Amino acid sequence: LEECNSIIDLAKKYPRKESKISGDVIDKEQRASNISWIPCNNDTEWIYGRVGTLVNEANYNTWGFNLYGMFEQFQYTEYKGDVKGHYTWHVDSGEDQMNLRKISVVIQLSNPKDYKGGELQLNTGGKKIEKTPKNQGAVILFPSIILHRVTSVKEGIRKSLVMWVSGPEFK
Repeated sequence: LEECNSIIDLAKKYPRKESKISGDVIDKEQRASNISWIPCNNDTEWIYGRVGTLVNEANYNTWGFNLYGMFEQFQYTEYKGDVKGHYTWHVDSGEDQMNLRKISVVIQLSNPKDYKGGELQLNTGGKKIEKTPKNQGAVILFPSIILHRVTSVKEGIRKSLVMWVSGPEFK
């Protein structure tokens, strides 16, 4: 919990801007949140190290993907209740650099008592939508090709840290 608060404090050092859905497109119907990009440096390398260890362990035990590593910066995200912050159904893989994303990592930084709504949900292809843990410090890892969303925050602020791990294109 102390580490979550440290990450939130670190994120304040970096410029925050409205999130985009791709390129320079802002579409609040699809995504309403603010983000900061957190580079790997002396202040943040401990986060990259901890997450890298978790990813390697999960990949070894679960998927066995061929991975290159973490080539994108961490994305600190805030979903605010006063604007019904959300992100509609989407996948994290796509064109260009996004096509190399293999594993998505979401770290829950907020105490679940600090907001209402804002559930990270996964659709793994069946009729059942999987809800992920909301406890502070929860680390959720899933293949970047999995459809997922963050439901509308009704009150307070949901804070999370997101990272993608890259590898060669799926064939």
